Amino acid sequence: MNNKEKIQYYRNKSIDELERILQNPELEESDVIIATIEYNNKKLAAGTAITYTTEEVLEHIFGKRRMVGNS
Repeated sequence: MNNKEKIQYYRNKSIDELERILQNPELEESDVIIATIEYNNKKLAAGTAITYTTEEVLEHIFGKRRMVGNS
């Protein structure tokens, strides 16, 4: 299946189906990327996506004190 076909395939899946698909550790990288994008698009459209600012992500990774110390 080429990438255009994969996009259509994953676009037609529900959020629940995409969640189950993404739990498959044997999924090819291109499938993971396409399925993740479609999953997030559906979550955004449904208003259930969790989004984070860049600062929130960096705080989670490096910690608040680490970021303040560098300023």
